[in-house]
Amino acid sequence: MSRIKSFLLSVSILTMLSSCKNAADSETMQPYNNVVVQKQSTSNTKTPSNIRISDAELRAIGCRIYINECSGKPENLAYWNPKEPFPSMGIAHFIWYSTNYDRPRGDSFSKMLIFYEENGIKLPNWIKKTNYKCPWTTRNAFYKDFNSSHMRYLRDLLKNTMHLQAKFVITRFQEKVERVFQSPKTPQMKKHVQYQFYRVAQSPMGLYALIDYVNFKGGGTMNSGNWGLLQVLENMKGVGTGKQAVIEFANSAKTVLKKRVDQSKNKSTEEKNLYGWYKRIDTYYQ
Repeated sequence: MSRIKSFLLSVSILTMLSSCKNAADSETMQPYNNVVVQKQSTSNTKTPSNIRISDAELRAIGCRIYINECSGKPENLAYWNPKEPFPSMGIAHFIWYSTNYDRPRGDSFSKMLIFYEENGIKLPNWIKKTNYKCPWTTRNAFYKDFNSSHMRYLRDLLKNTMHLQAKFVITRFQEKVERVFQSPKTPQMKKHVQYQFYRVAQSPMGLYALIDYVNFKGGGTMNSGNWGLLQVLENMKGVGTGKQAVIEFANSAKTVLKKRVDQSKNKSTEEKNLYGWYKRIDTYYQ
């Protein structure tokens, strides 16, 4: 990496960390605080493009996602949207299906819990006996039990393992982007998608933009909709790296999401979400 790119990357990391400063106290942002775990190095974490993510980048990206999903508030680490049939957990609001909610894919928090165990965190039996599924089957039951010992345990665990959750976000990002790289039907489009990915990833704030959007709206492959990362990259036309590449990525994301709203059967409802989506996307280059 050139000295100029290294300097710009350092600036982008400091910018992200500065924006997180008022959202969470120092205790919250410490990895594994008060949790017995064998800490593993993240200095060599790889993305599908073979770009290495440093520990500082990982922490900064995790903090930004925490602000985007939880407004930087620990109480929002366990949340059940009244419009959804399942709760959302952790810094990235990982979906957690209840024991009575039968769907083949999408339960990312159960995978997160298994990831915890793989990284040395011993989980209580009440979590494992439901096969890592959510033991609360309704939103009312979830909030009625919000101050129980089980729920306090979960919130404390999530508050004190933000760094590990960020690492899990990167792991999921790797998996989804590999599918994005393979999804275009022509060699020309595959080359185009990978080129656009690289030019964003190698720009200041670019990795944050890519990782957050995948966490936010998915990869756009398989059954994940036509408004994911794949569609955003396909829609891009520019060349070169730098802030302009990230701005183009953000504008392309807005175009793709506006198209989703225009084609939605619930257009009036979806239009209400656009402002919040656009505001989040604006953080990619600010």
